[in-house]
Amino acid sequence: LESIFAASTFGYYTLPAQEFCKVISQYIPRDLVDNIYRSIDVNDIGHVEYADFTNFLIAIEAGTSFSARNFIAKLIPSFAQEDMSP
Repeated sequence: LESIFAASTFGYYTLPAQEFCKVISQYIPRDLVDNIYRSIDVNDIGHVEYADFTNFLIAIEAGTSFSARNFIAKLIPSFAQEDMSP
């Protein structure tokens, strides 16, 4: 799969949503692909980067949940989150 991400003309190691779903559905059922896509593309930006995809796979293998939002939240100290609240 890395070679498919690498060959993408969409961006550096990036697949647009439709292409990602088409490629992954060759390996697993389509209804699971949609769930995986939504889990990876939490910002709804319309594409999947290879790094996010592999991080998702690692999290699944480790038995933890993957969410870019959870990861980003861990990077921001709690006092900064309070300051950003309306």
